Parts: sequence; C-alpha cells; structure tokens
Amino acid sequence: EVIERAIALWAARLGAATQVDDVGAYREEISEFGWWFISPTFDVDWALTQLQLALRFAGFVEFAHMVVKRLAEIVDTRPVPVLTALHLLISSDSQGFLSLGWDSVTDILRSALSSSEIGVRQQAETLTHELGARGYRNFRDLLREAK
Repeated sequence: EVIERAIALWAARLGAATQVDDVGAYREEISEFGWWFISPTFDVDWALTQLQLALRFAGFVEFAHMVVKRLAEIVDTRPVPVLTALHLLISSDSQGFLSLGWDSVTDILRSALSSSEIGVRQQAETLTHELGARGYRNFRDLLREAK
C-alpha cells in the first residue's frame, strides 16, 4: 500500500510539473527522483521509465553517481533502458558529478558491449564514442576488449 501511494504521489507531481508553463519551478523536485531510483523497493521497469522521464524533464537527477551504480546492477537484465538512461545522464552531466560513478559506467558498458544482442552492442559503442568525444578516452579500451 505504501509503494502504491508513493507511485501515485510521483505520478501526480510529475503530471503537475508537465502541465505548467514554468517548468523551472518543478525542475528541482523532479530531479529528486534519483533518490527514489536507487531504492530496490520499486519495480525495476517502472523505475527505469520514471528515471528517463525525470531526466528528460529536469535535465538531471540528484545522486547521479548512485543512480549509475544502480543501473550497473540491472544492466544484464534490461540493457536497452539502462543504456538510454546512462546516455541521458551523461548528456546532462555538466558539473562532472557522474565521474564519481565511472567504475559503474565501465561495468555498464562492458556488459553491454559483450551482449549477444547486436542492437545493445551498437548502442554501447555509440555511447562509448560519445564519452570519448567528451574527452573521456579511457573507455576506448572497452571497445578493444569487446572485439
């Protein structure tokens, strides 16, 4: 019952945020979803979907390095939404907070690059190249490992 009420609260707050002209008033509140995401209490698929919505709305989430750690824990079972969320996190990381979670980013990319699904591997390669373009060239070794 508590989880259902929390999910309903989140839906109401996100719904309210998307209905206003001044989204800036809700940006900080929606970014707090990072705290929710790291909890294993919520259904993984629901949490991944909401994380992506929060990132698209707010442009960032709080506790990003722990969010990446949680993503690394679930990448093997849900690689596509994990890579999508990681891409959104990397795109929004203007302050460098994500660097606290580089080990988890490495784990995510290594797992995805070794996937038997070609689409997952391609998505991971694209993300690895994007990181390289941003100056994080240490991830290129993962591309060599995967070949």
